[in-house]
This record gives sequence, structure tokens and C-alpha cells, in this order.
Amino acid sequence: GLPNKAMSYNIIDHTLAVSSVAFHPELPILFSVGEEGKTIIHHTSSWKVLNVLEYNLGMGWTVDVSRENTNIVAVGFD
Repeated sequence: GLPNKAMSYNIIDHTLAVSSVAFHPELPILFSVGEEGKTIIHHTSSWKVLNVLEYNLGMGWTVDVSRENTNIVAVGFD
């Protein structure tokens, strides 16, 4: 988990702490990955959950969106 649990936050539909977030460079979309292994795609105007991805790969630690090709999202797991 995060080194200081007092500074961890939960985002809609994550059941454990959020490890990483990334904003889409052009669209109102936020990607988040949590310690429970879910990658969640949120619309940042409504905070509606657009999709929940679960790959059963362990804890999610990082997420990033390509700045060159905005259709590429990378997520790192245990």
C-alpha cells in the first residue's frame, strides 16, 4: 500500500486505496487503478463510471495515458 495510509483516498467504485490516477490529455476522462486490482474509467464532468476493468493480476500500482497516441493506456500490476 501507500507509505502513509492517512494520505490515501478512495474514488468511486474502488474498494481499497487508489494507487495511481491519470487524466486523458484531450477528453474529460480520468483513469484510476487501485490496490484491489480494478482499473476504473471515470467521466470527470459527471463522475459517472464509464467502465470497470478487472484482470485478476493483483494490486494495481500505476496508470498512464500516452501523450502521443491518446488511445494507449498502460497499467502496472503486481
